[in-house]
Amino acid sequence: MSYPQAVLTPDAAEKLILDSVPLFHREDCAIADSPGRVLCADLRADRDLPPFDRVTMDGFALRSAALAAGVARFRVEATVGAGLPIVSLLSTSLLGDRITALDCVINGTTNVILTKMRTDKVTFDAALEDARRRGFAEADPSLDVDGWDAAHKLVILAWLAMGVHVETGSVDRVGIRGVGAADVTALDELGYRVRLIAHAERASNGSVHLSVRPTAVGARHLLADVDDADNAVTISSDLALRVILRGLGAGGASTASAVVSDVVNAVRDRSAPRGWAPRAVQPAALLDDEDVDVAGYVRLRLARETDGRELVLQALEDRGLAVDAAVELPHEGLIVLTGLAPRAVHDRAMETLDTLTAVDEIECTLDRVEA
Repeated sequence: MSYPQAVLTPDAAEKLILDSVPLFHREDCAIADSPGRVLCADLRADRDLPPFDRVTMDGFALRSAALAAGVARFRVEATVGAGLPIVSLLSTSLLGDRITALDCVINGTTNVILTKMRTDKVTFDAALEDARRRGFAEADPSLDVDGWDAAHKLVILAWLAMGVHVETGSVDRVGIRGVGAADVTALDELGYRVRLIAHAERASNGSVHLSVRPTAVGARHLLADVDDADNAVTISSDLALRVILRGLGAGGASTASAVVSDVVNAVRDRSAPRGWAPRAVQPAALLDDEDVDVAGYVRLRLARETDGRELVLQALEDRGLAVDAAVELPHEGLIVLTGLAPRAVHDRAMETLDTLTAVDEIECTLDRVEA
């Protein structure tokens, strides 16, 4: 089999595909972007959906169109974790499990930045520039460093693992811009690594909570040593108990592995009976902040008061937030590791600290997990 030497431009490729099949009208498939229109054309033609490797805002419109068209082979392996076969794992091997939690490092850019900040003791800006030079960060890195990319991916994983759809805007999302070199260094000395953790949990009543937040990860945690461009997903379920998938989660070769896998499976399965279909999702009931427990890390700068440390610790305990450890820093700095408590309790305690005359500034707050 031979192929023409000329390379089609994206516009020409779209025209070639769309001219060959009747196109969905906009009201039939509300997809505005070029790849989305191509995918809808494939649905109308009853084709195997081609693989794609980008999370789009219209992903669930595509899912709805696939279900309406009766398309079972909906191939999205590269949307999360590049070469990590997490979509296949959740779509097939763990269908008999009730998955209760996901803990993930699924954004390569932020992991590259945070690793550089720790290993070379550089600022966020310097680490970002290095990530750009290495090809791991865009000219405008906002989608990555502000947590949007990880939030989109987490929505997909929650759909596959828990059968619920959470709007991306409902994900509890905090990016890494507020993480300073002082925080990364201090936590490293205390035995923690900073990761942008994407977390999903499901309560016994079916309510869910999705969050993407920079988190201090203890040395015994399974995600503690996931450095640089590596991604990892930890799955907690009733039968398999705990499953971890880890590997290179960014870069052309890793993404190509997932795309090629989808292509090969599409060709192999053409004559096979229809298999896995996109899971029909249910509207998600969200857990309240009073029902989501977190431990914390707080770095603040004290006013020049002799009893500032004691006033801060007493205020935290008065607000119902236990103190696991407190470490004094030079120049009136103080680090406090807070115990497990509902996020609402933690947030109210931070509001109280912000009103104390003994506190000049709360410089950084992070979630914290041990094992």
